[in-house]
Amino acid sequence: MKTIVMLCMLIPVSVFAQFWEGTVTFNDDTTKKGFINVPDQPNNLNLRFKSEENSEIEKWNIDTVKGFEIRNDQKERIQYATIYVAYNNPFNPNKMVINKRKNWARIVKEGKITVYALDKLNYNIALSTTAYYCIKKQNQDFALYLGDYMYGSEGNWHFNLNNFTQFKEAIRNYFEKECPQLADLMDKEDFKKKGMGRIVELYNQNCE
Repeated sequence: MKTIVMLCMLIPVSVFAQFWEGTVTFNDDTTKKGFINVPDQPNNLNLRFKSEENSEIEKWNIDTVKGFEIRNDQKERIQYATIYVAYNNPFNPNKMVINKRKNWARIVKEGKITVYALDKLNYNIALSTTAYYCIKKQNQDFALYLGDYMYGSEGNWHFNLNNFTQFKEAIRNYFEKECPQLADLMDKEDFKKKGMGRIVELYNQNCE
């Protein structure tokens, strides 16, 4: 299966620059409410946390955290999980290499499968943000890394030349056993309107 990467401007830089009211969930399912600074890189080792708005910063190692949730300025819930990410082996398409370090991943859409975004702040003049997407089956403890074929924002997504064809090929290969018809249900204009979460909807509606 070809490696696919998805790039898009999604998360405002301000999300990374301040502490947001939210809740951290640890591996033992205990929780702690307070104020959370969203990691600016998906592979950051620690989550910065304050019990009160003016209290000292605590740091929680990524290996102790299951996930966290914040509320943005529009009071929308944004959920994050810690996940292992797998990459295609270029020398053996049927074998994936699983990174041993966890990543902070924003949950894009959950269902019978889950789509995540690895949000990265680019320290350039524009301080832009990039989202790299992953997709996870229920029976796996890692998410498959996807690639550079889509950009844009909610309701206004775009595909680079020929990349929708590559995307369909990757989905066909990845879900060959569970749902061989899934790729044939994918429509380019449909995805341009609804974004990556659309693959979860199609899977929920048509796949066991």
